[in-house]
Amino acid sequence: MPDSNQTRRDRWRLVIPRRDSAEVLVQIEQGRFVLPEVHTPYNQRLAWHLNDQLKSNWQLEIVSMFPIHTVPGVNEESSLGYHLAEILEPDAPLPSGMRWVDVSSLSPESLASERDFAALHSFLRTPPHGPGKEPPFGRLGWFQEITAWLRQTVPPLGLAWNGGFEQYHASASFSLIRFATTPFPVWFKAVGEPNTREFHIMQMLAEHCPEYVPRLLALRPEWNAWLAEECSGRTLDEVFDIDLWCKAARSLAELQIASRLHTGKLLRAGAYNLGSLFSLSGIEQLLALAGALVTRNSPPDPRDPTIEELPALEARIRELLDDSRALGIPNTLGHLDLTAGNVIVSPQRAAYLDWAEACVGFPFITFEYLVQAFRRTLGHEQTGEPALVGAFLSAWEGALPRR
Repeated sequence: MPDSNQTRRDRWRLVIPRRDSAEVLVQIEQGRFVLPEVHTPYNQRLAWHLNDQLKSNWQLEIVSMFPIHTVPGVNEESSLGYHLAEILEPDAPLPSGMRWVDVSSLSPESLASERDFAALHSFLRTPPHGPGKEPPFGRLGWFQEITAWLRQTVPPLGLAWNGGFEQYHASASFSLIRFATTPFPVWFKAVGEPNTREFHIMQMLAEHCPEYVPRLLALRPEWNAWLAEECSGRTLDEVFDIDLWCKAARSLAELQIASRLHTGKLLRAGAYNLGSLFSLSGIEQLLALAGALVTRNSPPDPRDPTIEELPALEARIRELLDDSRALGIPNTLGHLDLTAGNVIVSPQRAAYLDWAEACVGFPFITFEYLVQAFRRTLGHEQTGEPALVGAFLSAWEGALPRR
């Protein structure tokens, strides 16, 4: 039986204002207006699928901006979401059944759904940001500003942009876009709170450990943004070759060994300090959270510890931490979100992405993330796991005795 999440589709209605006017795009159904609706796969790259559906269904080229929060009325679906978007060519001919209408002419009666009306006016009345500086992608026209910067930035690098792009993440402060430049594509990424640390950590890694991260091409500090060369290879979640997984394991160890000289800079750049996480108070918080989760999980998952087992778990954690400190293994760079999708590997190199959860501390914890990713991708019964462990440890043998 297929996983229900694999077949689930989410409903989204799009609020699409017309740039430099007070109009919004609507469909006409039975004499009333309705916002365009699309269905997207559950828990996948929302911006990419919204853009793709508008292009597939109505041949409209859009960029997504950010979700609009509304409260469902009586007898309305809570699963229906609203998202702001912008048409890149607002003066292009519209498909049959669509038109621009002045927002001031709309009323709850003229729209097929009262919630559509609420979504429109929620966007018009409420800025997408709190007090202080306006986020860079919370206004119409932001994409044109990025592409103008791109057109100015890439020619001196020997690149040309043909106009193609794929948008993978959209919010008022975050952005992730792949631009189809030649001879190789580039990625634009911008981060907002609470992940602005990634902007500084990426710069530090690009300077001191460049062979393990995408090559940085340009920076836009006011957006906490950078432009990076696309790495050749595949993400590990698409790889079933044990040798390539071992390549990733060895490279991870080499990156960590190389980072030993730069841990102070990493901490100043915003990397988490695992020493505070594994303090006595940190362990107490962990066990309190575990107790709350076990109590709330009904019926319990058979893989969960029971309440009665938590004291023994706490004692084991303390024992392992004491052991790790006694080993004298140095603190290094770590990655607390090392999924298989965050590693790009080829026979020549492995590169590591998404450093918002960078940390400094006991290095082998990060390797455990890679082991778990290996098991999820290739299966728990895969016989290649000892080779993966051996590849990781063999790189460390130059810095530490194998024992």
